[in-house]
Amino acid sequence: MVGAGVTVVAVGVSRVVLGAHWLTDVVTGWTTGLGWAATVITAHRLHLATTHHPHRAGSGS
Repeated sequence: MVGAGVTVVAVGVSRVVLGAHWLTDVVTGWTTGLGWAATVITAHRLHLATTHHPHRAGSGS
């Protein structure tokens, strides 16, 4: 997980240093990506919390 974060930051910084993007473009991309990840994680957790799982229904196993 740390390696992925380092890669994301390194790629973003390199895009700015090489002049391919403005800093605001990169920061907006990071913010959009974090927002999307938060939305997907939240939706998945809500789905798991509201879905009936018969094998978890207190059978003791």
